[in-house]
Amino acid sequence: MELSPNDCCRLAKALERLALGHWPEFESELWISFGDDWHKLVALLKKHGYIRHKGRYKDEPTITDAGQAFLERLQGRPRAAAG
Repeated sequence: MELSPNDCCRLAKALERLALGHWPEFESELWISFGDDWHKLVALLKKHGYIRHKGRYKDEPTITDAGQAFLERLQGRPRAAAG
């Protein structure tokens, strides 16, 4: 999945919410930003080890150490004009 600079800003915003422990806001931000493709993005984040699912039903995403490093890389990218 290729991400534009705007997409990177939006993904960073969502991951920031997750890093704060606000997983419903993380999912909402992804849905608002990426539409129905947000599920594909979550699958990619999980595949690359940036997030994992926890909780009784394994339905609560949480950011991993690798995900935190990825977030820091996203935050270090030049900001898009709309980001």
